[in-house]
Parts: sequence; C-alpha cells; structure tokens
Amino acid sequence: MNRKNTALLVIFSSVLIGSIFIYLLYILYFEEIINYIVTVEESIVLVIIILIKIAIISSIGCFLLYKWYNQEEQYYSDIRFLFSVFFFILVFAKAIDIVINLVFFQVSSAELLLLSKIRFLFVVINVLPMLFLSIEMILVYFSLMDRFKKLRKKAYFKKTQKIILISITLLVSIAILLAPTYSIIITIYPFISIISFLIIFWMFLFAYRTQRLSDINPLIVAIGFGLFLFTSIFRALGHNLIDPKFNSIISEILEIIVFTIIFIGLIRQANYYKSQE
Repeated sequence: MNRKNTALLVIFSSVLIGSIFIYLLYILYFEEIINYIVTVEESIVLVIIILIKIAIISSIGCFLLYKWYNQEEQYYSDIRFLFSVFFFILVFAKAIDIVINLVFFQVSSAELLLLSKIRFLFVVINVLPMLFLSIEMILVYFSLMDRFKKLRKKAYFKKTQKIILISITLLVSIAILLAPTYSIIITIYPFISIISFLIIFWMFLFAYRTQRLSDINPLIVAIGFGLFLFTSIFRALGHNLIDPKFNSIISEILEIIVFTIIFIGLIRQANYYKSQE
C-alpha cells in the first residue's frame, strides 16, 4: 500500500473510532443535553453556531486532504496534510465542546473535570501537527548559527525534532491529567494555548520573512493564528467577565472568522512564488 492510501486508511479509521466515541458520549448525556436545550433558549443558538463551525472545518479538512492526495508526491510533513489532520481533530474537539456547554450545570464536578480533561487532551493532539512544523522551522533557524551546526545533519535534526515534540506533549498531557479541579484546567489552558499559538504564529511569520512555504501564503496564515491567539485569550478571560453562554457564542463566531482567514492563506500562494519559479 502506498503512502497516500495508508494515510487515508489511518485517517478514516481514526474518524470512525472518534465518531463512535462521540456518539456514545452523546447517548450517555442525552437526557441532560435535551433538558438544557429546552430550558435555556440561548443554547440552541450556540449549538447551531458550533455545528456550522464543524461543517466549515470538516470541509476545509477534506479539501486540504484532497489537494494533498492529488499531488505528484505525498509527504506526511507536507503543510496540506498537517493542516487537514489539524482540522479533522478539531471537529471532534468541537463536538465535545457542545456536550460540555450543555451539561456544564447538570453534572457533578468530577464528571465535568473528566470531560474537560478529555477535551483538553484533544487540544494537545490538535496542535501536534502545527507544533511539528513549528519545531522544524525553529531548528532550521538555529541550524544557521555556528553554535548549532550539528543540526545541519539530517539524522540529528530529525531526532531532536522528535524529542522536543514528545517532551512537550508529555509535559502538557501530564499537567492536564494531574489537574485536580476544572478551575485549575481553565487556569493553565491559556498558558498552554498562548505558548503553542505564539510558536505557530512565529513559525509562519518566519516562513514569510525567509520566503519559505511558497505554495501557501504564510503571512495570511500567521495573521490567522495571531487572531486565533487573541480569540483563545478572549474565551479564557471572558468566561469570568461576561455570561458564559454569550462568551461561548462570541468566541465560536470569532473562531469561524479566524479559520476562514487561515483557509484563505492555505489556498493562496505567497507573493514571492513567481519569483522563485
């Protein structure tokens, strides 16, 4: 089996397993979900907005995977493939968001904590494709310095990249799993997301300044992730400043705009593309 068919098999199998998990989760909390929708009018608005967002990011993920599949050569480190994985994982994260938003006031603190840990572990998995690419760009940047010339060796470069990625993943995952309360998870999440999105933002800005990734527009993607960072901060702070329901609605709308901007950046070529040809 060739590389692209193997990737499709893994993705479709993962989507199937994820879909079964989400289905069982909704069955488990079906009564609480229906009760909240009937009781709180604003909840239906939030659900509709999240479903629209899921439809948009699913379409973006499928489109990018289609473009990657039809390239002359396929690589797992290709920007289209990494972003398609990013958006597919995000779909399941948003599906869990619906459950958390609708059962927030109806379940025990222990159940809410468990759901939140599952949700934020999806966040960790979600940013892995972008962190993989970001770490690569950072190591490329350091390899230009004589102090780190050892990074110019491909084997050492790849080994360092994997070690950093695994270390970050383990540290963040352990922090989430050991968090004793929901409020602590909400407190540490902004730090995790801010650092992650700052790295990703820097990576695309660096790609633009060094004229890399010419088949996309790194500047637009960087702007998109910069706005995504702002939205994440707004979601975290707004939870304590305004009504949580309205904070979630506003945050979801902002994220739809952000992902649209990122998608535009992914389908437009950089302005230096022609000069490189």
